[in-house]
Amino acid sequence: IEKASPNISLSAQPVTITKESVTVEVNVQAASGIRRMRLLEGDRTIRDFANAGTTINNNRFMVNTNGTYTVYVRTNAGNESVKTIIINNIDQIKPTLKITPSLLGKTNQNIDLAIEANGTGSNIVVTKWAYGEQSAEVFTNGGTILTKLTNSSITHTHDGINPSYSLAISQNGTYTLYTRDEAGLETINTI
Repeated sequence: IEKASPNISLSAQPVTITKESVTVEVNVQAASGIRRMRLLEGDRTIRDFANAGTTINNNRFMVNTNGTYTVYVRTNAGNESVKTIIINNIDQIKPTLKITPSLLGKTNQNIDLAIEANGTGSNIVVTKWAYGEQSAEVFTNGGTILTKLTNSSITHTHDGINPSYSLAISQNGTYTLYTRDEAGLETINTI
């Protein structure tokens, strides 16, 4: 006779920021074996699984969006248990770049570009610029990184999810700005 509720443990991979799905592994300890294993989104109770839930196969399930997920297990002896896991490392929103020139129109002076990157939930890993209209591939190994350099017209004011930069422009033409967040999502803007 089994009187104990099943012991459920959940682990997610990867645990770092990702733009891909997260796999959740379900480990259950139940002496009489598992009769039913189900999943519902949200923080749920045993009662919520009476007539609901997606069957979990092979002791794992995939998650495509951040949120709370509850796993329900019923043993062959009829004992029940639930366990929740919070997934908060999926980022599928591209970062943004806002570029504001200090002057509009004709001038004989340098123009400063105020550049604001927004990681939309993830930290910005790199922000670069290049002269001309460029594609993302150019920035794989090229472009100039925007960072704080001594005696330079390029300055980087802070790190993290919303870093700001300034770039002094002294030549007419098109400039391409590129940013990538820690999930690997990229954005390109031209001015």
